[in-house]
Amino acid sequence: MDPFSQNSFIPRKRIDPASAGLKVKRTVDIFTSIALVVFFVVLFLSLGVTISKIYIQNEVTVLTSKAASIVKDVNGADVEGMVVLDRKINAIEGILDKHVSISSILNFIETTTSVGVAIGSFNYYIDTDGIEKISMFATAKNYNSLSNQSTAYKNNTKISDSIIDGVTPNETGKIDFNVGLLLKSGSFSYSKK
Repeated sequence: MDPFSQNSFIPRKRIDPASAGLKVKRTVDIFTSIALVVFFVVLFLSLGVTISKIYIQNEVTVLTSKAASIVKDVNGADVEGMVVLDRKINAIEGILDKHVSISSILNFIETTTSVGVAIGSFNYYIDTDGIEKISMFATAKNYNSLSNQSTAYKNNTKISDSIIDGVTPNETGKIDFNVGLLLKSGSFSYSKK
């Protein structure tokens, strides 16, 4: 029998790979790698949050001190004067928003009057419901001029409705008529100019 023969394949001594001439390879698990990456990302983010928190707190204290110094420098009478001035400006803006530019109305009548139509009189007013209205008496050279005038009123963007009534021929052969115009709100205010 062979003295070197073995009854089992299990080694009796521990085999050292280095002594056997084998290279030892250390494997890193993929989960370990991901855990390390996540750890460092969280570490850098927490440092960033801490640094930004300190920076923001520092900025708040600087701005608070600046505001306190400005409050000390401002005189109470100055603030009250500014509040009164602001109220006056707001009141003036409200008045101007409701104020009508008469030159705009006259220009409107001039540009919307067709050839062959003469305006005898006009009246601009705001009724109790706040609707702006123009009533006019006019004379047309013929019925064709009257039709052109009606079309001009219908096509104008500043007019919400127009009414032509009282159409009668006069002794000179021309046609007299009345015009009622309902204007779109604020069409002639100073703020629209």
